[in-house]
Amino acid sequence: MRTKQSSLLLIACTIFLSLGLTGCAGVQPQIQENNPASDVVQEKTYLLGIGDHLEITVYGQDQISGKYIIDSNGEIALPLIQSIPAKGLSISELKDNIQTALSPKYLKDPKVSIQIIKYRDIYILGEVRNPGKFSYVPNMTLLQAIAVAGGHTYRAQEDRAEITRETQEGVQTFTAPGKSFVEPGDTIIVKRRWF
Repeated sequence: MRTKQSSLLLIACTIFLSLGLTGCAGVQPQIQENNPASDVVQEKTYLLGIGDHLEITVYGQDQISGKYIIDSNGEIALPLIQSIPAKGLSISELKDNIQTALSPKYLKDPKVSIQIIKYRDIYILGEVRNPGKFSYVPNMTLLQAIAVAGGHTYRAQEDRAEITRETQEGVQTFTAPGKSFVEPGDTIIVKRRWF
């Protein structure tokens, strides 16, 4: 009798565990499906900076629509509204500021869209074969950036590098592993290993 109860208990536990594991497995694809949404969040929180190239479209206004570069003052010069600050703003904040500047003085209910057509450059220095300024590519890792600069020299620390980045809190410098993502405007310094 006890053996029968033990067998039934063992079967019940096995079924319970297998249902629990398939339940967990069913959650996993859902998490992966949600990951592309992180790109949208990243785009919203991306802060514009000096050297970013933008395409600004004002619906029905060809004389205002065009390609613009954020200048050394952190501004863009648009027809009608002249210079407008852009550095440190998100795309949606800049769009709102342009719409506010145009309405109602120049246009009634203007529709503005902004797209980044070229991000500001990154700088790679230190123990790389070709140090210098390079174009940023979205989703670029630290190792990919170093590869663009010709790869490590024989003296380089290959597992990490120092990154200097401008953030909302100011300029920050930190050490990052090779799989870390690079951001536009970053200065990457590959240090020398000492042994």
